[in-house]
Amino acid sequence: MAKDVNIHVKAKGTEQTKQKLDGVGKSTEGVGKGVDKLSGSASKARGLFSRFTSGLTGWATKLIGITAIIAGVTKAINIQKQALKEHARIAEEQQKKLLALQTMGDVFEKRPGLRKEIDVYAKLGRRPHLEVIDALYALESAGAGLTEEQKKGIMREALELGRMEPEAELKSIVGVLTVYAKETRQQNINQIQNVIRQTLSRAGAELGQMGQYLPQFLSLGISGGLTGAETAGLWAFATTRSPSPEKATAGIRNIFMALRGKGTPEGQEILQRLGITPEMNIFEQLTALSAQQRAGRFGIPEAETIAMKENAALLMSMLTEPKAMMETVRQITGVARPDIDITRDKLNLIMGTDEFARLEEKIRQDRTAIEGIKGRDIKSLRWKAFITQEERKMREAGKPDYLIHHELRMLWLMRSASGAPAEVGEPEEPAKETLGPVSIHYHRDTYYLPTAGSAADRGIGTRTGNIA
Repeated sequence: MAKDVNIHVKAKGTEQTKQKLDGVGKSTEGVGKGVDKLSGSASKARGLFSRFTSGLTGWATKLIGITAIIAGVTKAINIQKQALKEHARIAEEQQKKLLALQTMGDVFEKRPGLRKEIDVYAKLGRRPHLEVIDALYALESAGAGLTEEQKKGIMREALELGRMEPEAELKSIVGVLTVYAKETRQQNINQIQNVIRQTLSRAGAELGQMGQYLPQFLSLGISGGLTGAETAGLWAFATTRSPSPEKATAGIRNIFMALRGKGTPEGQEILQRLGITPEMNIFEQLTALSAQQRAGRFGIPEAETIAMKENAALLMSMLTEPKAMMETVRQITGVARPDIDITRDKLNLIMGTDEFARLEEKIRQDRTAIEGIKGRDIKSLRWKAFITQEERKMREAGKPDYLIHHELRMLWLMRSASGAPAEVGEPEEPAKETLGPVSIHYHRDTYYLPTAGSAADRGIGTRTGNIA
């Protein structure tokens, strides 16, 4: 049951308002029309609000878009700045390393295109440029007596060998080939590479280890009447009968010295008693000792006296396993030929059939190419030289560190954003104790950088004076 509702309105036109309100209860005909009008107004209001919010969203989206663009540009500039610094750093490091090679003898005069040559070598061997420079320096240092053609051959073959052992130091590989070429006087470097590669495939050693130990025994074997390949073959056999390549090298060296008449007096006495003289070929000496061992006239005590206790087991292996020893030697001497290239053939086989190997080497090759591109970016190096020059000027002018830091940062950003060229002054002569008139000119731009400066001057403007 409805209750009466009394409404008291205290406002202008109260009576008229009351009459209108009373009329609502008496008539329902206008209710539907009133609702329709209300709905129409609400719809119109919603439309207006929708358009407003759409406009606001669009405006916000545009604002966010502009912010994103600014952020993107800023990020791009910073990336470019870091790239400039990285390129300059790589170029600087390469040149510092290269300078020692350029100034060696008449290298720079004879090879003005050395930087390009290094780039070609790096790509060929998939090796970092700094490593190539180190290897070339080692080759020039130790290559006295070698022809230029031999040196080039050593670099080419070392890079090819290095592709099979990417972890081996290129300088060490160059050392192996250089020592072998000088000791054997072998002109064909591909033949040398065949011997080295085959020795490693039969030895219990790695390429870097051979580079370290080869100089310790090669000349002794050659002086004992062996070829370089035969000497390498005996070392390869020794590595398979020793705890380590180091022990094998020490053992084979000691045995060679004893057989060449440079052992202990007691050992020399035993050899003489058995009819073995230093004038005999090493293979002849080993054959004679092997016969004495089979006859029961040579055993461990004699081996320890001749080769010392720690090398006795190796000497006995050489005497008791002559067939195995000579088979190893034959496998290495058999590839001492210039008409084959066992390293290249092996690489072609692996890279042609093993996708993992091919892709890994391709990555190294591309990284080397990228490093070369960065290292040749002379514009970045010029800009770094300009920035360094400007820092020097600011410090000489007595600017505070925070301001120097800010201005250098802005210079890097300016270069990154605009690609502006840099003008770098020539290296200055050493400073004298007393200077004549010095004119300081500052240009009033964003950074207030001096175009010329002196530690004695401060401020902005032009000033002339004597500095003592």
